Amino acid sequence: MTVSLPWDRLLQDMLDCMGWGLLLAIGYDLARTLVGTGFWRCLVLDLTGFLAAAVVVRGYGAGISAAGVPRWYHVLGMILGASAWFGEVAPALAEVRRKVLWLAGRPVRLARIWVFVPFKERVKALKKEKKKKSRELPRKQLPKKGRMLYNSK
Repeated sequence: MTVSLPWDRLLQDMLDCMGWGLLLAIGYDLARTLVGTGFWRCLVLDLTGFLAAAVVVRGYGAGISAAGVPRWYHVLGMILGASAWFGEVAPALAEVRRKVLWLAGRPVRLARIWVFVPFKERVKALKKEKKKKSRELPRKQLPKKGRMLYNSK
């Protein structure tokens, strides 16, 4: 039978497991970003994530924990760490990433508005003017089909 831990050691173990859960959630999120989504990809990543969490809980409980065996609060700590990542940190980082990408694309959008659109309109106007000039070329006056006089001797 395992020994009962004092509250300070129990909370330290739980906090350590929260860190491990956070790290596993970061790894899972990164792998999902790199691999992409899809039924089979998500299934493999989910199974790998659960297996990694089980290995970490078992290894932490056996090697580092003050209790010497995995306990319920180890699992709870990992769940809280992963929930903290997916509930608070990941959405905040996604918002930061969205704003950074918007700011990075701003010069391109401004260049399109100030440079490319006026240039395109100028080219269009020049083509229209050239077409108009080609229509306005003076036509050759052909002789009228009237009487033709011949020198006869």
